Amino acid sequence: PRVFSQTSAPTAINTGDLWFDTNDSNKQYRWDGSNWVAVRDVISQAAITSEASTRATNDTANATAITTLETSTNNALTGKASTASVTAVQNAVTNGTGSQAGYGVAVNANGAVAGMYLMADASNNLSNNTSTSNIIFEAGQVTIRDPNAGGTNIVPFTVLTSTDGAGNPAGVYINQAYIKAASITAAQIGSLSATLVNAVAINAGSISTGTLSATRIGTNTITVDKLQFGSGTVVTSSGSGSNAILTISNGGVIVDHIGANQLGRMASVDNINQSYTNYTSGAMSSFVASSPYHYFQSSGGKGGIITTTYMGGAAGGQISLDILGNTILETGAYVITVHMQTTGSTSSAARSGFAVNVTESTSSTSVNTDTTSSFSSWATGEMTGSFGAHFAGKTRQEQLTFTAGRSYRVTAYFYGRSIGNPPGGGTPTVSGFINVSRVNKSS
Repeated sequence: PRVFSQTSAPTAINTGDLWFDTNDSNKQYRWDGSNWVAVRDVISQAAITSEASTRATNDTANATAITTLETSTNNALTGKASTASVTAVQNAVTNGTGSQAGYGVAVNANGAVAGMYLMADASNNLSNNTSTSNIIFEAGQVTIRDPNAGGTNIVPFTVLTSTDGAGNPAGVYINQAYIKAASITAAQIGSLSATLVNAVAINAGSISTGTLSATRIGTNTITVDKLQFGSGTVVTSSGSGSNAILTISNGGVIVDHIGANQLGRMASVDNINQSYTNYTSGAMSSFVASSPYHYFQSSGGKGGIITTTYMGGAAGGQISLDILGNTILETGAYVITVHMQTTGSTSSAARSGFAVNVTESTSSTSVNTDTTSSFSSWATGEMTGSFGAHFAGKTRQEQLTFTAGRSYRVTAYFYGRSIGNPPGGGTPTVSGFINVSRVNKSS
């Protein structure tokens, strides 16, 4: 209903409207839909006017309510007074004009305050008509506890807003977490216990641990440059392919390995079924008359060299091993082992043997490829006659002093004369290997 206060009846009226006739002692009339009917229970004009004003105020402005409940008790055990208060704050918007909006409740127990506030946006401005909201907890610690734990205090996680009495810094502490999927940009883990860890790469400037143990480590590749076991054995690796270096050292014992073959050898290479020139006349003494033993040169009438003939027919020999200076960590004695073996058939004119030539380079990354120069050269004795021993392996071993940082090339040349084709067909071939080992540490 509407209320009218005027000298004559209003013209635009609705059922239930009240009319206060100011010319007739403010008598009240009520419109029943067809007539103005006098109201017998007189209501004071001032009361109605006040009610109308209050409703108008409530309909157009913010409604703010603050309620506080405070209790005081005496602790029977300590005799100290204890005071607690609960304050509820409601600041709501009804007209949408942009005023602040928020709801909250706070508890103050002897100065320990805890509260929860519902904000209208994440910036804590309490602004109305925003698209975000925020819930703020005012507390030194926020804990969620299971009410159905049967008396057991189960705390799944705790939020500390400042360092606690035990020295724990502010943060979220989760008692036990199950994460189905997670993307973590950076993590600090004090202790990690895992059945299986799969990683594309693990990069660490330092991994320090008293004991590192694992029931199983499953991986396709583990790549490291250095492994150190206590203060003794150190394993390092560098290079790749044929230039790869694996060094194992412990006190005065150092083992170097180059290449992809046998651990414990400084260097090794093998070559299977290589061809060679099978001489039809002459003796191996033509090559080994003077060092180097793997070739001879014919000269003209004035002493000029006309031709150079290499044993086996190839300047590069049948098998060769390069040892770069950056893989020789110590100057000292090294043992070179060369083994060669041929296939075919023999006659009374058959002869066989081989020679070895070593070149030296002062470079640490490249070898001397001049096959007419020689740092060291030696040859086996010549085997003659129709014997199956021609097809047994021939081995020659020498000890040389290599200088750290210098590079060396070891090449083997096979000599064969009147070696026939193998019974199964084809032409004679030779197979062999070269190994170089460190035999002792220099003083």
